[in-house]
Amino acid sequence: MFGYIRPVVSELKVKQLSLYRSVYCGLCKTQRRRTGLFSCLTLSYDFAFLYLFRAELCAVDTVQKKRPPSLLHPERESYAVENDLLQYCAGCAALLNYYKLKDNARDESFFKASLSKLLLPYFRYSLKKAEKCTNLPTKQIEGVMNDLFEMENKGSYSPDEMALCSSALLSVIASHGIEDELRSFAAQRFGTTVGKWLYLLDAADDYEEDLCHHRFTPFSEGLHKEELKSALDALANDADLLLDKIPVYNENYREILKNVLYYGMNDAALSALYTEKKKTNSRKSERKDKTYE
Repeated sequence: MFGYIRPVVSELKVKQLSLYRSVYCGLCKTQRRRTGLFSCLTLSYDFAFLYLFRAELCAVDTVQKKRPPSLLHPERESYAVENDLLQYCAGCAALLNYYKLKDNARDESFFKASLSKLLLPYFRYSLKKAEKCTNLPTKQIEGVMNDLFEMENKGSYSPDEMALCSSALLSVIASHGIEDELRSFAAQRFGTTVGKWLYLLDAADDYEEDLCHHRFTPFSEGLHKEELKSALDALANDADLLLDKIPVYNENYREILKNVLYYGMNDAALSALYTEKKKTNSRKSERKDKTYE
């Protein structure tokens, strides 16, 4: 479910790329400190995106601390200093990873399910550790995951209905703790739109594997790639329009977010839907660049 929401670095300016890298590195450090040493192995681009969106929406400054290059990472010169928002994003990573692992323990093959069950105590520990330092929407996320599980068991819902239910995950974590009503509403709308996109793309990416292993897929009647690509483009465009309605706080935040919504989501959709990843499409011509890793 994670790792699709990322920018195309060739379309970023140097200062924007430096900021994105510093946020990514800062999130890694924060996860190690706040959710356990090994939790950084679950580090995802999606939570760097969450940080940048919340920082832009709630006017949060990012302080970058310079450090000398290392032998392993000579190009990395700074990282984001830990703040309340980075703690929150690290906590959300622990929260969603825990419930994702619980879902795997129920749905995967015997071997993968057994492995997930073995890992669950550590992920539960990471979540409890995160809850000590930040307020997380644990109950709301648990409720959404239970609703999804019930819908999957019934198997009679359309992809749109499943995506709408799943989108509540991002809607909740994007808006949780924001006291201003207008900003909270904007975060909910934005999270819902991006959440629908994420669920549909993830389901499409796993379609062949789900069929092979006789697992639930919302595309039980077949995957129509061109129609789905158009729907994904429409959702990305809707998210872009919603972002435009939010006052600009930081130009670099905004440009990175726009990059993800226009270039990054498009590349992720092409990669998931087509065996040939280098394709020309209605939104943007072929992109060959890889995201910073």
